[in-house]
Amino acid sequence: MKPHVARRALRALTISGAMVAATLFAAAPAAAAGASTATALQGTPVATAPPGTFAESLAIDRHGVLFFSDTDWSGSGQIWKVTPGGTPVKFGPPIDGVGMGFLTGLAFDDLGRLYVGCVSSPDGQTYLGSVVRVDAQSTKVVATLPAGDSLPNGLAFHDGYLYVTDSVVGAIYRFQPSARTQSLHSPWFEDPLLAPTGDLGANGIAFWGRNLFAINYSTGTIVRVPVLAGGRHGTPDVVVTDPSLVSGDGMAFDALGRMWITVNYTPALVLVTQRGVVTHDRD
Repeated sequence: MKPHVARRALRALTISGAMVAATLFAAAPAAAAGASTATALQGTPVATAPPGTFAESLAIDRHGVLFFSDTDWSGSGQIWKVTPGGTPVKFGPPIDGVGMGFLTGLAFDDLGRLYVGCVSSPDGQTYLGSVVRVDAQSTKVVATLPAGDSLPNGLAFHDGYLYVTDSVVGAIYRFQPSARTQSLHSPWFEDPLLAPTGDLGANGIAFWGRNLFAINYSTGTIVRVPVLAGGRHGTPDVVVTDPSLVSGDGMAFDALGRMWITVNYTPALVLVTQRGVVTHDRD
């Protein structure tokens, strides 16, 4: 990855994180106003990240406890656990050696173990992407992406495999975490649909059934990728491309199979059905 490309990607994530993640909200729409009409969000803060830091991603464990990843720009990142009273407490040791980089997406496996994406840049020119497993006492690098040409971002588990988006290449990696550190050389899926046309490409990722969904940050395109027998990917198709989804970041499904997308530059929380119907809920 060329240094100027990497710096643009870092800047895009910094701006978007500063806009939407300094305060964590529990939000619910006010009155419904139709599928194509914006409705107001009434947000209640549930936690606030430490001042001057960059809170990027959220995950909820199987007990309903909220965790978030945070970077303080001093060369160290930290996972925080939010108490029922809304107080963030540190979870695990600091993830040192982040350099000019940051912590990105979070995901829990079926055993309740927590994983986070990490991008480091010791010299400001070479960018190193990795996935780190974090528990209350320790951290462990479980995978590394190609040096100088990767930006791990969204994480999601499916059938014991961890899927990781690469926002610079516009690709998705797939691996089964183990006790050893794995070097990931070739993406599981790479397609122009997820390639960046600006700062970032493939970003948020989530599963519904055996279909993987990912959003292209630059284009506002949501792509569906079937996961076939044996773990192979099927033919991708576009769920929707919409200007209101440009700078789409985090993605999650509700119990009805609807996608909720955080959009950074608006900012907005956008609801998308699997048929591509878009509803805008804005704060």
